[in-house]
Amino acid sequence: MNTAADSGWGCRRYAILAALVAVAGGVAFVWQATRPVDTTPPRVVLAPVEPDRPLFAGDERQVTFVLRDQQGGIPTFFVFEAPDQKTTALGINTLRGTPNERGVEIRFEAVRFRRDEADPDRLWVRAVGIANETEGKTPISRTQLERGDTLDLRFHDEIEVPFVAHVVYEIAMTVRYDPKSQALHLTNASGSIRWKMLGSDAFDDGKLETAIRGQKGEYAEKPLLKF
Repeated sequence: MNTAADSGWGCRRYAILAALVAVAGGVAFVWQATRPVDTTPPRVVLAPVEPDRPLFAGDERQVTFVLRDQQGGIPTFFVFEAPDQKTTALGINTLRGTPNERGVEIRFEAVRFRRDEADPDRLWVRAVGIANETEGKTPISRTQLERGDTLDLRFHDEIEVPFVAHVVYEIAMTVRYDPKSQALHLTNASGSIRWKMLGSDAFDDGKLETAIRGQKGEYAEKPLLKF
């Protein structure tokens, strides 16, 4: 009875089975991650402007500002639009589930300010994009925001499919809240994407040339983008 041979075959069989499970898991992950998502903007319910209304009313834990450009549309720009960037745009859009023949669409749909549970003066900020929400890694001061200070915001997130693709997102903007009009003003809105896939490394960035205005309202939440 050759126990060594049986043991060797058992190890190889286990390795083959583990490899098949890993491949199946990878295929399932890629299929789940790359399915097209519904990019139709949610229904907007704007809050009326009320004199002396505070930024956070009562026990509100979060306030949302719906963003619009000077023409009343969703602030948008594209990256990877050039003819020689179409393959990269296709890869990114496939991974995000946001097919678009023009390029990769960057939207600024809304900004959310979320109160910290432990510190009443600390706010966490989320930017709402075409398919996801991304949360800034550094909180801001509620006191500074409410008194109308100009604040710079930066967002960084990544999506990675192991051994296949790695996407790095960077979003930046400057915000200022006007207590009298109860509007949020955005300037210097920009974004960039770095795409790495099978040895390739592509980068492109863009910015909005117009000022953006935000009004408090209700805007359905999207999945939080997490690395």
